[in-house]
Amino acid sequence: MMYVLRSCCTVSEPDRTGQEVRADLVASPVEREVIISDALAEALGISILAPKRGVWRFADEERTRQSYPPQYW
Repeated sequence: MMYVLRSCCTVSEPDRTGQEVRADLVASPVEREVIISDALAEALGISILAPKRGVWRFADEERTRQSYPPQYW
């Protein structure tokens, strides 16, 4: 069984001001790692450059970034 909490949190990147996205939370009894959906990535303006290596950037920036380490709940 999965639990869905609609529009219950706000997601943002700490070094970007003014861009916050409301998001749903989905809790699964089998998944422990925090993940984001493709819909949330698009809403945040994320462009994935190298998924395996964790390289990404915001669509309106040239600066590339590294994925955060996994967070487990």
